[in-house]
Amino acid sequence: MTCQEARALLEQSSVEGALPAELTSHLEACAACREEQRRSVEILRQLHAARESLDDLRPRFEETSARAFRRAMTGGLPAVGSSWTRVRAAASLLIIALPVFWFLFTRALPPTPGGSRPQEDRVRKLIELLKDPAPEVRARAQDDLLDVGPSAGPVVKSALAGTSDLEVRSRLSQIAAVYRCQEVLGNDGGRRFGMAGGPVEKLRRLVEFLEGHSPRQLKDRDKEVLTEELHRGATREDQLRLIELYATPRDKGAPWGDEAVAREYAWVLPPLLGHPDSEVVLRGVVALARLGGLPAIPSDASRPALSARIADLLDSKNRTLRLSALEALGRHLKAEAEAPRIAPILEDPDPELRKAALAALGRLNAKRFSVDVARRLKDPDPAVRIAAVDVLRDWRAKEFIEAVAALLDTPGVEVRAHALTALGELDARAYAPQMAQALSEKSAPVELRVGALKGLRGLRAVEYIPDVVAQLQAPEGFVRALAVDVLGAFGARDRVGLVEDRLRDPDAMVRVFSAQTLAVLGVPGSKTALERALGTEQDPEARVAILEALRSFGK
Repeated sequence: MTCQEARALLEQSSVEGALPAELTSHLEACAACREEQRRSVEILRQLHAARESLDDLRPRFEETSARAFRRAMTGGLPAVGSSWTRVRAAASLLIIALPVFWFLFTRALPPTPGGSRPQEDRVRKLIELLKDPAPEVRARAQDDLLDVGPSAGPVVKSALAGTSDLEVRSRLSQIAAVYRCQEVLGNDGGRRFGMAGGPVEKLRRLVEFLEGHSPRQLKDRDKEVLTEELHRGATREDQLRLIELYATPRDKGAPWGDEAVAREYAWVLPPLLGHPDSEVVLRGVVALARLGGLPAIPSDASRPALSARIADLLDSKNRTLRLSALEALGRHLKAEAEAPRIAPILEDPDPELRKAALAALGRLNAKRFSVDVARRLKDPDPAVRIAAVDVLRDWRAKEFIEAVAALLDTPGVEVRAHALTALGELDARAYAPQMAQALSEKSAPVELRVGALKGLRGLRAVEYIPDVVAQLQAPEGFVRALAVDVLGAFGARDRVGLVEDRLRDPDAMVRVFSAQTLAVLGVPGSKTALERALGTEQDPEARVAILEALRSFGK
């Protein structure tokens, strides 16, 4: 018997399971065929083991199969055309493929109960709370959804596609944006930043990341890079880019969302206030102020020193820097000591700078410069005249009533409207008839009627209630809302029925003002009207106003 015939009989015996006598004799005489038989038996045993349960396959493969496979593959294969070769190759591929299949199978299994995936019912309940009338409840629900993490993404996306409520859509869009950022950074495996490169490279990579993602996704080490390397070796351009992220408001739905996210990460900015570059300091102040004030700056000697540095920028040739410096000194730092350096800018040829200087002096309550401010009532630029009127109004500078009243004869509608409001705040009752006349003129511009209503409210001129009531029929919703508010300021309880009727106004803002005014007037019978309005009200803000009004009645 030849070796080829013996191998054919081996192949047949692999199926039938019995060895012929002549094959047994040949195997005793041929060492090569005995080795072939041994390898065949080993591979068949492994093929049989592969049919066992998947739970036992992995350890068997690790301990035995790989070793047997290597021996079989390195001992020489029969001719390609042999069917026995195909059996061995198929068995070998099956041994390799089954562990891979096991790995993919276990990855595809759904998470077990009690795992890390949040329960869908909890996520859906939180989404429902986004519709709650109370703003604090909506905000808390949004924070809780953010804490759940990207695993709630499918439910959030489904809710986003199925709701038409604008506020709910806005909040869900913000949440989905944060989820996307978390997934991007999580999939990156923390390698996005690492510790490679110097301070400049690390900071630049962080800034580039923050320009498109939420800072909530930074790892602890990345936060340390921001705080440690922000000015040690960082370029001025990168520092200003980072500040710009905080100083520039973002649209809702963007990675940073609203100011709350930026405020949470404002800790990177205070170190910049000691920067040698005054422009960097200025922009850092503006950014910090936008995030809710400057709590990191103590009210001791460091604040005046910081104000003095920013005041130096008032002499800059850069117009933008000068405007920003005026805003920082007046609005953010409350730098009263710098008022003498601000006052000369009232004579600057640039009207925007004159206007900004007036606003800064007004916020600093620098009344010793009231004469300089009053001089701007004759400024050639209408916006500057309006700014001057508003400052004198806020200062209650009654010595300039006549100068303000002179503006009623000017052609600018906005200037006249601000003058009427200021005269009311300055208690200039002699000009109440002119305010009532502005309300009675059918062709009077809306700005003038608004100014007249505010002026009468400041005077508490209750004798002109009929003129105010007539504005409840104005075509502009804001005018109707303001008229309702004036009736509340007058304490016009005898006109409460007219205010209750405005609970059915087509403008939601009017309904809000009406509910608030009914709470101010406090007429017991208004409770019924409020309860009836609550049953049909759909606007979230109006519902909150009605609920608060009912609460004032003891509900």
